[in-house]
Parts: sequence; C-alpha cells; structure tokens
Amino acid sequence: MKFLLIYVPNLRFSFEEDWCTSTIGENFRLSSGLTPSTKEKAYFNNGIIPWINSGELKNKYISFTENKLTLDAVKKHNLTIYPMDTMVIAIYGLEAAGVRGKASITKMDSTISQSCMAFNSLGNVLTQFMYYVYKKEAQILGTRYAQGTKQQNLSSDLLSSYKLLYPSKEEQLKIVNFLSLIDEKIETQSKIINDYKLLKKYITKSFIKQKGTSYLLSEIAELGRGRVISSAEISKQKNPIYPVYSSQTSNNGVMGYLDNYDYEGEYITWTTDGANAGTVYYRNGKFNCTNVCGILKIKNGYDAYYISNILNCYTKKYVSTNLANPKLMNNVMANIKINLPSIERQKYFSNILKAIEYRVKIEQDIKLNLVKQKVFLLKNMFL
Repeated sequence: MKFLLIYVPNLRFSFEEDWCTSTIGENFRLSSGLTPSTKEKAYFNNGIIPWINSGELKNKYISFTENKLTLDAVKKHNLTIYPMDTMVIAIYGLEAAGVRGKASITKMDSTISQSCMAFNSLGNVLTQFMYYVYKKEAQILGTRYAQGTKQQNLSSDLLSSYKLLYPSKEEQLKIVNFLSLIDEKIETQSKIINDYKLLKKYITKSFIKQKGTSYLLSEIAELGRGRVISSAEISKQKNPIYPVYSSQTSNNGVMGYLDNYDYEGEYITWTTDGANAGTVYYRNGKFNCTNVCGILKIKNGYDAYYISNILNCYTKKYVSTNLANPKLMNNVMANIKINLPSIERQKYFSNILKAIEYRVKIEQDIKLNLVKQKVFLLKNMFL
C-alpha cells in the first residue's frame, strides 16, 4: 500500500520523504540585539566588532557594517558576538512594506542592534534554507502576526512558535543551491543596470561642458504646478488609465491612475517638496500631476529630453534644505541657468542617452522576470 504524502511541496527534486513539521524555536536560537548610546563616541571610535543595524540588511549576505563597536562597549552592554552564518532580520517598523522580509546572512562575526534579531541554527535546518523560508513567509508575518499599534514589530516569542516545515538536509542543500543561482543572476543584473545608469550619468555630465548659450529656465520654458489629487479621488475612478505623478521616486513617480488627464505631450516635471525635492523627470504622453510636482513646458527650438537630463545635474544644489520640509519652488527653478548647445547637438546627445535608457529598460525587464521566477519557486518549492 502506498501512503499519501501530506507534507510535500508542489515542485521538488527527486526526493520522496515527507517534510518534517516543527517550529522555528525548536530549530533556531533567537535573540535580539542592543543599541549603545550613539552619544558615547568612545563606544564606536576605533571599534573592531561589526555592529549591524536593520538598514544594512539589503542583500542575502552582509560582510561590512558602517559602524563597529569597541570590545569595551560589547562587554559593558553584555552584547552577544554572533558567529559567521547567522541570519539577521529586521524586527521593527514592519508596517512599512520595504522593511518586511529584510534579512541577511552574516559573513563575519558581528553584533546587532535592537532593531534586529539573530537566528542561529541548532543543527537540523540550514541557515540558508531558513533565509528562503523567511523570504517566503515575511509578508504574512509582517501583516498578520506583527504586534503594535503605530509601529509593527516581531518578537522572539512570536517567531519561536511559528510553524516551520523542512526536508532532509540533502534536499535543503539542493533547494538552497538552486535558488542561490537565481540570486546570483539577479545580483548580476542589478550590477549591469547600475553600470548603465552610471554611464548615462557620466555622459550627461560631459555634455554640460559642451560649448553653447546660457539660458534661464524661464526663457526657454513655461513653468506651472500640478493640482491636489487625493487617494480618495483615485479610488473613485471607473476606467483609470492615465498616470498621476507625485513626489515619490519609486515606480517612476506614479501614485495612481485617473480616468482623465490634465497634460498631453512633452513635459519636464520635478518634485517641489519633501525628501525627493529637485528630482527631475521627462514625461511624454497623457498624464496628471499632484501639487508637489512642478511642470516645465519647453518651448519650440529646444529638446525637452536633453534638458531634463541636464537639469538633473543642477537642481539638487538649488533645493532649500534649511527647512523642515526641503523645497525647490517655481521661482527658484525659473532662475536656474543652464548651458545649451545647438538644437542639432541637443538631439544628437538625446539619442545617445535614449539608447542607454532603452538598454536599462531591457536589463530591468530581465531582472524583473528573474524576480518573478524566484517568487514562483519560493511559493512552490516550500510549504
């Protein structure tokens, strides 16, 4: 008689045994860190012990920290020095989507801040396997189980009791090695994308040195500003297809979509208020802008795409940073002076930059497909 296997994933290498059912706490020793007072410079000056904060948990592996503690600080605060191959996760502020799932595996002995928690394997489950389990489960842990009202946090009690399913070590290693190949490809794509962006940045800066004529922006463009567009207005749309650009920089600045549009054609927009003040975008098509976006309609005889790239090299130094909320208002923008070559040269340089931007888009699509593959594999190779 052949028994039905209960605990098996949808996708599997050639293994047949049931996966073990357990909890995280039965397989990992969990402990959180501590943050010494940053006012005590002596704790950090000439430090030798890496000290990890949650903001540094960006990649699968972490081998460098911005801050290091002295041995005296470690002893005084009774900090644990965790061995290499410790998994560290972010446990504070999980109400922010970007924080959920932040985790890294250490490549050096280190200490951790109070915003982190360390996972040390007790033997049955590989740290790398637990890393992928956490990546799969992080959204559920962050949205359903995290505790707190304004700030959502994870505790060792909550994590210890969380269900963990795992196969034999041999099968774990097969899964880990396979997913590591995907991670390496994603990392390679990220480097390629970054290299193209740097190339575009350096080429743009070289264009600034070209001979030409100086203009105030008010001489070559009409300046305006978007309108107040609330999330409530966006939620009431019936057939929203026209983007709403806001002050954010993620997703190309898109906040949502509306049924209708306020602008059509070639424009340049910039963020007027907030942390991203001075960020410039080229827009072409039908779109809307919120009131924290300034708008430039470039006059005939000038290339809007070229000017948008040149402006990105200028605008940040004109942002008023002595305010609680940084700003780059229309009156300041109007008086920015830029040097422009002939329209023929502007278009020539634009074509070069557009070719690089097109290449970036291709590489980003490749990376996106790899990320989608990884999400699919995490969903189907784990329980």
